[in-house]
Amino acid sequence: MTKRTGIPFMFLLVALNLLFLAGFLFPGCSNGNYDELIDEYNKNFTVTYDDAANYSIDDYETGVYDWLLRDLYNIEHRNTQLTIVAPSNASRYEWHIYSGMDATGPEISFSGTSMSSRTFSVYIPKTPLLVQNWYTITLSVTNSRGKVLSDTGKIWIASN
Repeated sequence: MTKRTGIPFMFLLVALNLLFLAGFLFPGCSNGNYDELIDEYNKNFTVTYDDAANYSIDDYETGVYDWLLRDLYNIEHRNTQLTIVAPSNASRYEWHIYSGMDATGPEISFSGTSMSSRTFSVYIPKTPLLVQNWYTITLSVTNSRGKVLSDTGKIWIASN
């Protein structure tokens, strides 16, 4: 019997495959850097901040305040998370969404979404909100002195 020396055939085959794959994978990484990749991905999302989240409502009296909500939320239907944060320090929050341009249309219900927390957050494709339709959103907050502040805004669900 002769003793074999050298690298076993399977090990050699695996090593050659890894070298072959590395030749195709690594040049793809040299076309940019990770920051560019992340920036390209993030272009699909729009983050906006409302000033209302920074207000404390304890100093206000009962009434309608146009700074609680934006006048218009223009939302794309595809891959959009709508998150609205109300002012802090309220003892109660109440969100309502109505079909149509005012709060007289039928109210839309959302399963699994809190309509009584400081943050209203829904993933648009998983809601009953339809493309190319107007909706009205209302927010009422009660401050620690029992004063109720409210505002109304519009939501437009745009097609992509």
